[in-house]
This record gives sequence, structure tokens and C-alpha cells, in this order.
Amino acid sequence: MCSYIIFQKKMNLGFYYHITITKKEGKLYLPGYLAVFINALANEVNNLTLFLHEADKTEAINCDTELSGNNISWVNLGIKSPAWHRSIFHKQLLKPINEHIENLDILLIRGPSPLAPYFRLHISNKQKTAYLVVGDYKEGMQDFKINSIRDVLVKWYTVSNDQKFKKAMNGGLVIVNSEKLFTQFVGDYKHLYLIKTTTLSDDDFYNRSDSFVENKNIINLLYTGRIVREKGIDNILKACLILQQEGVPIELHIAGMLDAKHKNYIEELINISEYNGKKILHYHGFKKVGHELNQLYRDAQIYIIASLSDFEGFPRTIWEAMANSCPVIASSVGGIPHYLKDEHHALLIPPKDVVAIVEAVKRIITNQAFRQKLIRNGYALAQTNTLEVQSKFLVQILKNHIDFH
Repeated sequence: MCSYIIFQKKMNLGFYYHITITKKEGKLYLPGYLAVFINALANEVNNLTLFLHEADKTEAINCDTELSGNNISWVNLGIKSPAWHRSIFHKQLLKPINEHIENLDILLIRGPSPLAPYFRLHISNKQKTAYLVVGDYKEGMQDFKINSIRDVLVKWYTVSNDQKFKKAMNGGLVIVNSEKLFTQFVGDYKHLYLIKTTTLSDDDFYNRSDSFVENKNIINLLYTGRIVREKGIDNILKACLILQQEGVPIELHIAGMLDAKHKNYIEELINISEYNGKKILHYHGFKKVGHELNQLYRDAQIYIIASLSDFEGFPRTIWEAMANSCPVIASSVGGIPHYLKDEHHALLIPPKDVVAIVEAVKRIITNQAFRQKLIRNGYALAQTNTLEVQSKFLVQILKNHIDFH
């Protein structure tokens, strides 16, 4: 008589981040880039409990992707208030976690975030907390300009919150998504691990030997991501205008989330993008992760991200471009040079250097063998970083930590 042992998913996982969620017709929805991560995570655990703020009417527009797992539940932390308000009233806001924490094996707290330092005050067992750190707010304030009393308060709050967050992580499991953060934290935290974060699934890949096609009169240069000045979009546009003057028929295509405080930024860019009576910048708005976004990469000849600050982690958009066989130009800041080998996976350039952007674009345009090498090597690298691969790895780190303690 044969006997069979059935291995079941045993982990009950909690998750917190400051991105808001909404409910439509009984279904939960998040912005696409976070939704695909949550769906993949849910596939690897028994139950996944989300501790998230409810989206207001403005934020709900960005919640465009349904959470598909039947094992996902939501604990409402209320409408998201300003960061300082969340910090001051953390006891009241985090009160709902008290009745759920005993049912969790571990709570994954993504940060930095206004509430991230305060979970430890509600959870006595340090081993029940894990921190997924995707940036460093304090470092990001190095280029912050002080022009008013409000700016002084913003900087003070940010630095203070950063100190509290790093103190709260002591004794817990700390997982980072960049070599830079890993190097920064390696002497401070005993249980420290490095992972990659991504939005790619196995179905997102598009394999082609070259992004350039015959008889195409216009070269599409693409940027996707947050529409903020720190991403160096001004410099990309200046480079495109120089290339036009040199006779290169190039257009800049942009897609991404436009924060309310930067709503005039894209209009400023469009207004200065005219060459010979024609606007060379095209803004496609916010594109949903998946088919809509992938099509932009497949229509582009080159992808570029020209971030200005070393605060940059590793943009998920680079993985997306590589998975869609688009050659990448990226500024060598933050975690980017830790993951990408210059002239092998991508062409890396100094930040804030318009001339370097011009020369990089011309090199990729004119050197077919080099361009195809970047496409081939980038595609292979992206295949190692899918949601299926990274979610399993992340959950295994969490399980090992639980089992060890």
C-alpha cells in the first residue's frame, strides 16, 4: 500500500506598506506594480493579510489591478493622512493589527515609510517582524533644498523618522533590494539578506534580436517611471533636442505616474520640446503594468533612465525594458552599477551629463553589434529576476528565519 505525503503552504504572512488599496464590487485593487508583487507573494503562502490604508477618490484611480488570490485579506488602516499625522497618531492607526498579529507567523514591513518605525511598539516578539527596505530617506535628503520654514520641518521629520526606522529594525530580519543598502547595513544588522524586486512574470518576456527595424524613420527613446525632476528627464529632453539639431530623427516617449505636486512638470517639458515646429516629446500617461506597458517597450528602440541622485535604488523599469529586448542607457547611481555591468548589460553614463546621453544614444544607434549584445545580455539577466523566482526566494528567507527562531 502506497502512502503519500502532501506538503502544504504553512506560512501566514502579514504585509504593510504606505501604498493605498481600494475595494470594488467585493474585489481588492492595488496599483499594478505592487499588485503583481502581492499576487506572486500570495502564491507562496497559506494566508496573506494586508495592513494598508484605504485609497481616497484621487488615489483609487491608480488602483487598477485586481488581487487574484483567494487567500488575501485586507485590514483597513483608514484613509491615508499626511506623513507627520501618521507618525504622531501611530497608536490609533496601528491598533487594528493587535487582533491579527497572533495569527501571523511573521509581518513583512516595507519601508522606509511613516508608520514603519512604530510596528515594534505593538509587537513584543521581535522575531515576528521582517523589514523589506527599498530606499534610504535620509540619504535622499542630501540634495533637498531649504527655502522655507516648511522645508526645515520636512527635513527634520524625514531624518527623525529615518533614525527611528533604523533603530526599530534592530534584532529583526532585514531584507534589502540593492547592493548599496546591503553594504550600508552589513555591520548594523545581524539578520540581513539581499533580494531583487521586480514586476516581471514569465509571461512578460518578448525576445527579439534587435530593437531597430528597417524603414523606420523615427527613433523612439523611452522613459517610464515616476515623473519627477530627480529622474533627470530634463536632461534626456535636452539631449534629444541636440540630437535633432545633429540630424538624428529622435522622439522622446514618456509614461508613468505623475504626482500631484509635479502636475505642471510634464507640461513644462512638452512646452520646451519643440523642434522645427513639432513637439518631439510624447506623454502617454500612466500605463498599467502588463500588456499596456510592455507594448511601449516593444515600440521603443532605446530605453533610458537618467536619475540624478545616488539615492536611486534599482528601478524596476530597467528589468521591464530588458525583458522586452530593449537596450538600456542608465545613469551610474545608487544600486544600478551594482546589478549592471557597463557595456555588457547596459550602457552606463555619469549623472547630470547631457553630452554623455547624446553620445550614448548615438553609439547604440550606429553600432548594431553592440546594440544587439546589450539586448541579448539584458534579456538573459532579466530572466533571473522574475516574480516567480524572487517571491519564492523571499518567502524562503522568511520561513528560514521563522524556523531558526
